[in-house]
Amino acid sequence: MRRRRGSARRRRSSTYFRTRGEIEAMFHDLVFVSPGLTLLPDWWPDGPRVRPLEDVQQLILGGLARKP
Repeated sequence: MRRRRGSARRRRSSTYFRTRGEIEAMFHDLVFVSPGLTLLPDWWPDGPRVRPLEDVQQLILGGLARKP
């Protein structure tokens, strides 16, 4: 019973993780502008990083690009 309940919970999730390559492909006709495609904490850093990023902080990328 416990296993079935966990499986149902996973099916309801709307999260889909993409690789960096898959995300870069979404910008196929565009030219990256600094900072390009990077982790969100690196876009607006709060100063020097004094401790490593937590796992969840490494899951979201942001991209900035322009038309050629």
